[in-house]
Parts: sequence; C-alpha cells; structure tokens
Amino acid sequence: ERLYQQRLGGGMSGFSSSPVAAGDHLYITNEDGRTFVIALGREYKLIRENELGEQVMATPAVSDGTLYIRGRGHLFAISDTGRAVRMNTLSVPWNGVCVSGT
Repeated sequence: ERLYQQRLGGGMSGFSSSPVAAGDHLYITNEDGRTFVIALGREYKLIRENELGEQVMATPAVSDGTLYIRGRGHLFAISDTGRAVRMNTLSVPWNGVCVSGT
C-alpha cells in the first residue's frame, strides 16, 4: 500500500544513496549533497532541507544519535545534541545541529 509519493528537490538531482530512518525522521540525501528530513508517518511532512555543499553518493549511517554522511571530500558527523563530533579542525553549524568534517 502506497501512503504517499513526493518529488524531492524539484527533480533536478539524482539519488544514489538509500534513505535512512532514525528516531522519528527519514533522511534522504541526493547526489548534490542536499539532505531532506521527512517526518515518519502516513502523510508527507518535510521537516527541513540541509545543504552539505559537496557531492554525496554513499548511504548515510546512524550510530549513537549521530548521522554520518560521506561526501566527495569530507565525512560529516551530524548530531542534534548540540555537540560537534570532531573529526578534524572543521566544525560549522548546520541549521541548528553541529557538523564536523574531515
């Protein structure tokens, strides 16, 4: 049974990675590095779109409350706990959560 169908990002970029569910959200990242955060449920509800700024082809991983996304040149660790998971010296805010990259 299909609950809903929705085009993400205007159909301008492809998706090579698989969606990942964590908590109450579904994370879907396109090849341009834009992550769509969707509420899990029977109706479509886009929570947020976030831009990583580089190509993403790999499926994100979730561990201990942190979302890891491998970009073309960086590994991003994204957490909603307000703390950055430091992977090198780069640490920048990402729409209310912390991001670190290598």
